[in-house]
Amino acid sequence: MARLLVCVTFDFDAMSGLMARGLTTPNYISRGEFGPVAIPRILDLLKKYGVKSTFFSPGFTIETYPAQNEAILEAGHEIGHHGWTHLPPHKMTREQEEANLVRGNETIKKLTGKYARGYRSPSWDLSENSVDLLVKHGFVYESSLMGNDYTPYRCRQGDVVDIDKPLIFGNATRLIEIPIAWSLDDFPHFEFLRMETRDADHRLLDAVDTPFRNPLFSAMARSELEIEMHPACATARRVAAPQFSRSYFVPQPNIGLQVE
Repeated sequence: MARLLVCVTFDFDAMSGLMARGLTTPNYISRGEFGPVAIPRILDLLKKYGVKSTFFSPGFTIETYPAQNEAILEAGHEIGHHGWTHLPPHKMTREQEEANLVRGNETIKKLTGKYARGYRSPSWDLSENSVDLLVKHGFVYESSLMGNDYTPYRCRQGDVVDIDKPLIFGNATRLIEIPIAWSLDDFPHFEFLRMETRDADHRLLDAVDTPFRNPLFSAMARSELEIEMHPACATARRVAAPQFSRSYFVPQPNIGLQVE
């Protein structure tokens, strides 16, 4: 029978994502301050249901909130690379992107004793150099692209993109892509759109339920669904709500909650 792996992950941005957009007033900084408040609640909930996760933390957040990141590590969760700042790679030169990548990785090594295995791009927007740099620096997987829904695949490098010509696909690399989707990210639902909480919750829950209503799912031998949440986002304020926690963290038939 088909089995779906649900990967529940968190981007511990704190205020770094807002700062990268030039939003540094006290109000915006305070929004980011809720992230470390939410971390203990999230860790308690993950422990309650026996779920291990990955927290993608920018180097800025690790150095600003060392105690919270140490708690994540001590609870047995993975620390993934999320840049040094939250500046998207496509806004940097290759040299700047590599320096940012190395600085963030050194910060993770200082915390965990080893370099990160996985990377998630700030704002989910890689540059033309990102895959090459990730391969160069020994990353095992990446989680910023949307070329599939439930099936991991290999990242390419060397695509030739010209609006006047057919796209030429580059070569597959050893870097594994864990695909994502904006519909499974809490931030657009709860922050950018300012939707009513109940409606936004239902949108996320519907997205999680979709594979099991899809007849094609029965033909999938092994699939993976990536759900991303932000500790600083409004989701964490309700993360212990009965309906929410049951839907995300209680294993259902043919569903495995884990990080691979």
